[in-house]
Amino acid sequence: MSQFTKGNSQKGFLKIIIIGDSGVGKSSLIEAFNYKKISKSAKPTIGAEFSKKKLRLNETGIEVNLQLWDTAGQERFQSLCTSFYRGSDGCILVFDISSAESYENLEKWRQIFVQTTGDDSRQIPIVLVGNKVDCVNTIHRDQIMQEWVKTGKAKDYIEASALKNVGIEEIFQSVAQNALDYQNSLKASIAEGFSHSIINIRQITKSGSQVGGAGAASRVSTVGQRNGAGQRTRQNCQC
Repeated sequence: MSQFTKGNSQKGFLKIIIIGDSGVGKSSLIEAFNYKKISKSAKPTIGAEFSKKKLRLNETGIEVNLQLWDTAGQERFQSLCTSFYRGSDGCILVFDISSAESYENLEKWRQIFVQTTGDDSRQIPIVLVGNKVDCVNTIHRDQIMQEWVKTGKAKDYIEASALKNVGIEEIFQSVAQNALDYQNSLKASIAEGFSHSIINIRQITKSGSQVGGAGAASRVSTVGQRNGAGQRTRQNCQC
C-alpha cells in the first residue's frame, strides 16, 4: 500500500480543524477516534489542542497523517481559535443532534471558517457531523441533507455517537479522503499554472528573438558599406 508522505504532498500531513458550539462533543469525537472510548469527565477545551493520528483510507489504501485540531466552542475564545483555521485541508463541523440551537448556529461557524480561510469558493471540504445520536433526535436527516449537502455547504453528513463509538471511523475516513482530494487538486492547479507560465515565457522569448533579429538586420542596412579605402560610407543617414 502507498503512503502519504512529503514526497507526494505539499506538507506531508492533512490539517483537520474541528469546530462547533461548546458541549456538542468535539473533543469526545477525537478521543473516541484515538482511543475507541471517551472520558465521562471531559472538560471544555480552552483555546485549541491538537493530536496526530495515522489513518489508512478505505477508498484508496493510502496511509495519511492527520493533524487534528480541537477548538474551543465558547465565544470568548473565538478570536484566539480562528487563527488555527488557516492552512486547513478539511473541517469537521459538529452539532448536537438533540439541540436545535447548536444546529441553528452551524451557519455562523461555517461563515467564520470561510472568512478566516478565505475559502469563498467552498473548496476546503466540510464534513457535517450530528453527534449524540444516542439521544433524542430533534432535527430530521432529510432537512439536514437538503440544507447542507445538496447545497454544497458540506461534502458529507454523518450521524455519530462518541459515547457509543458509532460513526466515528466513518467521520474521519470521509474528512481525510476529501481533504486528500482537496490537496491533490491544489497540486494539480499549481502544476497547471506553472506549465502555463513556462509556455508564456517561451512565447515571449521567441517573440523577443524575432524582434531582435529584425532590428539587427535594420541596423546593418543603415551602416552602409566600406569604400575602396576601407572607410564606411553612410547611406541616407540623417544623424
